Amino acid sequence: MKTVSMLELRQNSEVVVSDLQRGLPLTLTYRGKPLARLVPVLADPEEITADDPLYTLADHAEAGSPDNASLGNEEIDRVLYGQP
Repeated sequence: MKTVSMLELRQNSEVVVSDLQRGLPLTLTYRGKPLARLVPVLADPEEITADDPLYTLADHAEAGSPDNASLGNEEIDRVLYGQP
């Protein structure tokens, strides 16, 4: 199974998504240690809706960020998972 670090995920997310779209499972590492498995969901594309938070993440990054700074991990979790 191919591994991808958090840094690689952040810098090359399009490549990671492309690998997943081709059906390649990945192991996500954090500080050199396995953290999670990223596996493709073999679902009907119609099941994925436009209101999926992942699709709107870029909108949230621009909103409320006057200097276009990157979102921190806590902010990303709040947007994706609705955490306070």
